[in-house]
Amino acid sequence: MHALAPTEPVIPVFKRWFGTWQISVARRPYTSQQLSRFYDTQARGWDRTLGRLGYLDAYRGVCVQLAQRGNLDHSGHPLRVLDAGIGTGALSLALLREARRPLDLAGVDLSAGMLDQAAANLAAQGHAASLTKGSICDLPYEDETFDLVMSAHVLEHLSEPVAALHELKRVLKPGGLLMACITRRSRLGAYVHWKWHTHQVTPLQGKHWLRACGLQAIRVLPFSKGTLTRRASIAYIGTKPAPTPQDKLEPNLWT
Repeated sequence: MHALAPTEPVIPVFKRWFGTWQISVARRPYTSQQLSRFYDTQARGWDRTLGRLGYLDAYRGVCVQLAQRGNLDHSGHPLRVLDAGIGTGALSLALLREARRPLDLAGVDLSAGMLDQAAANLAAQGHAASLTKGSICDLPYEDETFDLVMSAHVLEHLSEPVAALHELKRVLKPGGLLMACITRRSRLGAYVHWKWHTHQVTPLQGKHWLRACGLQAIRVLPFSKGTLTRRASIAYIGTKPAPTPQDKLEPNLWT
């Protein structure tokens, strides 16, 4: 049997202790190239798939909850937003419908086909965005660029989701909000896990991922629209802490 190299990226499936024995099972995640090729082929029909599964309504429901919390209220400047793994723009369009202030929208995705469809979908609704082909693990943006960073059903595909969250947090302004929609552990989630080699994420684990990258005030926004999506996914939000006056006074001993 071929043993996985210690540094090879894996998705954990099962780990248990039986006396002095530890049994663990893991899977290789799909590579970025494999995911990019698949989504390129699915881009034209992806919105139909999302609509059939109820995600278009569910994303709007999550954004309604954000608006109710006051995160999308009017302000003197546009809200700078990054949709990391924008796909066809479904989550961005839901946010645009609910925002009470102008949005300066950017999106990044591995799939050129998805980006083309996102641009077309946004244009059809009278919106535009700065779209870039790339990975959420290596974002082409400066530190502290965005007021809101969001990602829908991307983190569970990654062997190191917390590392990706650190990168998302890097481009978030202090006091800014990060929202991550993640497939939850369930019967439906098990199918996603089997097909897509993803993490099986419990609500507790999802919160832990956000805390592990240094976000605060972690909360859960349930997918309230549609039985299928409510059982399949959860949205997590957290805030990037702003530096305290003491932080600004203390020298950085690590540079």
